[in-house]
Amino acid sequence: MWSVITIPEREPLADELIARLPQPVRKVLDTRHNLQQNHIRAWREACAELDGDWVGVIQEDAVLCDDFDRKVRNRLAEADRLGYQAVSLFNGRKSSPYLNPVGERWAQIDLARMWEIPAEDGSGWKVKPALPGELCVLMRRGLAVHYPDFARRHEDLYARFPRLHDALMGLFINSHLSGRPIEEIEENHVYVAIPNLCDHRIEIPSSLGHTNNDPRRASGTFSPEAE
Repeated sequence: MWSVITIPEREPLADELIARLPQPVRKVLDTRHNLQQNHIRAWREACAELDGDWVGVIQEDAVLCDDFDRKVRNRLAEADRLGYQAVSLFNGRKSSPYLNPVGERWAQIDLARMWEIPAEDGSGWKVKPALPGELCVLMRRGLAVHYPDFARRHEDLYARFPRLHDALMGLFINSHLSGRPIEEIEENHVYVAIPNLCDHRIEIPSSLGHTNNDPRRASGTFSPEAE
């Protein structure tokens, strides 16, 4: 079910995480420090090589709740019953104010209220993160298998946002499931498990080169006992 993304400097963290996940688990090592392409590769190879209706990509700096595998499988069974196709097991504190509850154990980013991220090339493009981080995301295989093609078709978009990936993957999910172009997305199809089943380690710097360990990068709702 899982692909674990890591960089050479953090490979020991990845190995520790892999030991806690049900086998088989793929390790996707990013030797070029290209976050976008490594995530795209992780989804492509997970769809091709891992079994199951759901595939997931998790970063090596994730902290798992107790009995993680059982709880994830329970949540995915619930997602199946509800018809969800893309779920995040994490949301950062900074995105918590923009979440709308969906039932007792799920929430969604409210796109109408969410902040916009400007492109780095001065083009004026802006995107709203529909996906609250990429720390731990699962998609149904029938959806995830289309992601690499989306990334190829929108190479210019990825070039405009070279240090951004989660928001771009959110565009894919919402565009594909709604059948609308990325410029016309209105509805969010990404669901967040509440409480979060994993947390983001903040005692180590961001692999994107951010200079501070902002506590808002940590989960808004994580608890080791979370169900």
